[in-house]
Amino acid sequence: MHPHYRDMMLDVDSMSYEELLALEDRMGFVSTGLSEEALLSSLTHSKYFLFIEENALKESCSICQEDYEEEDELGTLDCGHSFHIACIEQWLRCKNICPICKSTGLCTRLGIASFPQFSM
Repeated sequence: MHPHYRDMMLDVDSMSYEELLALEDRMGFVSTGLSEEALLSSLTHSKYFLFIEENALKESCSICQEDYEEEDELGTLDCGHSFHIACIEQWLRCKNICPICKSTGLCTRLGIASFPQFSM
């Protein structure tokens, strides 16, 4: 580390609760979530259909831990992971990462969903 920046380092592990609250007030809130417009234009929607197989494990939403029911509406991220639509929308408003693999949830540019360009 460059010596010039050494004085700018904060040791948050040694700070009291009150000092951490004061630091939060000074830093402000930084949202890494998506806008409603980005969610509406880029989240893939689908319905859950149960295929009955002997000894098959029930699939569940990794956010709420509830089993999927027949015809539940799901939202699928760019990485391919799916969740209850209400669960993943709430999650993405706070943080645009997949709760399972931690990759970018939905690829966006300046808060507006971007889609790959197809050439013929």
